[in-house]
Amino acid sequence: MVMDRYQIVSDPCDNRIIRFNNFMQLLACVLELLSICISELRDAANIVRIIARIVYLCTAGCMTAQIHAELDFREATGQAGAGAPMQQDMSRQQAPPPPSGGMIPMAQAYPTAGMSQPYQEAKPSMATV
Repeated sequence: MVMDRYQIVSDPCDNRIIRFNNFMQLLACVLELLSICISELRDAANIVRIIARIVYLCTAGCMTAQIHAELDFREATGQAGAGAPMQQDMSRQQAPPPPSGGMIPMAQAYPTAGMSQPYQEAKPSMATV
C-alpha cells in the first residue's frame, strides 16, 4: 500500500530476498510431503521448515522496517499526503442484497460513488530507504 501510494518500486535486492523466501517455503513444503513417504527425510524436513520460518520472519521484519523508515521520511519531509490518491475503504459500506440469481452486478459490487479520482496506474520510480 505504501509503495502504491508513493509510487515506489522495490529494488532488485528486495525482489531477490522475496524470491529466496518463497523458495525456502516451497522447499520446506516439498520436504514435508516427501517425509510422509520417506521416513529418513523427517529430520531434514524439520530443519528446513525451521530455517524457512526464520527466513520468513527476517523478511517480514525487513519489510516492516522499510515501511516504517519510508513513512518517517515522508513525515519528516512533509510529503505525508503526497502520492496517488487512496481509495476509500469500501468494507464499511452496506452492500445491497444480491438479485434473485445470486450474482451482484459489478457496478453494485464495486461502487465508485464518493471517490475523488479514479485509480491511476502508478508510474515506477526508485527511492532509497
